[in-house]
Amino acid sequence: MFSHPPLCTASQLDELEARIAATGRDTAVPQPMERKLLAVERAAAKAAARQAAIEAQEREEAAIAALDAAQAAALPAVTASTDGAIPCRNMVSV
Repeated sequence: MFSHPPLCTASQLDELEARIAATGRDTAVPQPMERKLLAVERAAAKAAARQAAIEAQEREEAAIAALDAAQAAALPAVTASTDGAIPCRNMVSV
């Protein structure tokens, strides 16, 4: 059969068991991989950017609605006139 070198020495194994015992656990707690942590951070950043874009769009819509309301209030009311005035062909309706 094949002979493989040990993955760790006896002293490293003793140290690992001592560290696990010091935590009060029977087995080691796996740590998340760096790639997984980066993926979680990217997903959180993407969600935050999406939320910021939604909020910006809502602010823009509110600003446009306020401008439309201000413009409508500033324009004179246009009413149909039947007092005998001659209508102008070049008049643009608002």
